[in-house]
Amino acid sequence: MMNLIYISAQIIRRVAIGLNDFPNFMKIPQNHIDSSEQNTEDIDGYYFEGNDGSQMAFWTCHSDRVSKEHRHDFDEYIVCVQGQYTTIVDGKEAVLNPGDELFIPKGTVQSGRCIAGTRTIHAFGGKRIENSSGDSEKPLLMSKGDATGMKKRLSFNEDAANYDKWRPKYTKEVFEDIIRYSGIGVGKQALEIGIGTGQATEPFLKTGCSVTAVELGKNLADYSKEKFKVYPKLSIENVPFENFSGKDGSFDLIYSATAFHWIPEEIGFKKAFQLLKSGGTLALWWNKPFPDKVDEELHQDIQRIYEKFRPDCNIRAIENNTLRYKRIQEAILSYGFVELEFKLHHGTRTFHADDYVELLNTYSDHRSLAPNVKQKFESEIKKAILNHGNKLTLYDTIDLHLAKKP
Repeated sequence: MMNLIYISAQIIRRVAIGLNDFPNFMKIPQNHIDSSEQNTEDIDGYYFEGNDGSQMAFWTCHSDRVSKEHRHDFDEYIVCVQGQYTTIVDGKEAVLNPGDELFIPKGTVQSGRCIAGTRTIHAFGGKRIENSSGDSEKPLLMSKGDATGMKKRLSFNEDAANYDKWRPKYTKEVFEDIIRYSGIGVGKQALEIGIGTGQATEPFLKTGCSVTAVELGKNLADYSKEKFKVYPKLSIENVPFENFSGKDGSFDLIYSATAFHWIPEEIGFKKAFQLLKSGGTLALWWNKPFPDKVDEELHQDIQRIYEKFRPDCNIRAIENNTLRYKRIQEAILSYGFVELEFKLHHGTRTFHADDYVELLNTYSDHRSLAPNVKQKFESEIKKAILNHGNKLTLYDTIDLHLAKKP
């Protein structure tokens, strides 16, 4: 059994009377921890990340809750700030009151419980928060200068054909909503941020508008140029949106499909606002897939495999992640956009075992797994699907955010 270092020291106290919450500067919206990253329900958290990938998180528990059993591949340090947090580490119980500290060595099995009003601070010697929900490629919005995020952002460029084959095609209702709201059509200009292999491109080209697309990955840009060569009104620039040199006030529509999160917020929204004409439309949407329903045996088997090989990637289904939607909408409005509309669309896809593994290999976090872990993980995923009739259903939830420049 690994040694547990437990020190009861009153080193952190509330220095202001009535300070029952973390200060606002610690609760930056783009650092909010997605619900899918929580091991405990009904808690609210924020995190910060160091240059070495280590992280610090701040959690508030709003009601009595139990944290499920888990382990990390890195050390963890906990301080209880308020309330009471009880940990069970390698079968031993330790009660943390305000000011108490706990060190948990990597690989240690742990669980816990907290009472309502408990606040804790956690330091992790590795990447605890991917901030994802099913599609764990990204935070809500990438921070400026995030080298790790940029590396993941470029990973899609490695296999354009596989990406094009397995990434989802969006429902026709998504495009109908955008075309209706924006009035895009002949004689108008659209800008696509992150064309990838063009999953969201053709419906706009078919309206007769001109589309300029920017794409960071050269392989993806070249692939899409060939794919849409019959459309003379499409031009693709192999450049990140941050470096795109379009003319201010020149676009009627700027849209991005499951890609805008890769751009630092302070750059992305400001630049989109500048490039749009007055009355122009910003359309952002994301697809969130999750495998089968929570109460289905296959979903439970896959969840166990994730807990075994990727304990920090929670794939619990969140069909209506209202906190995430609210944060995106607040960000949009904070940069001067108006007339916000929000829609949810749903779809399903069915995969055989081999096909599902091919899909996994289009996701940056999966591609970055250590080769030996990746091989074992994929093998068990395949086995689970085969054991359930060689059929897995993905349920897609697409959140669409529309707004205008005044």
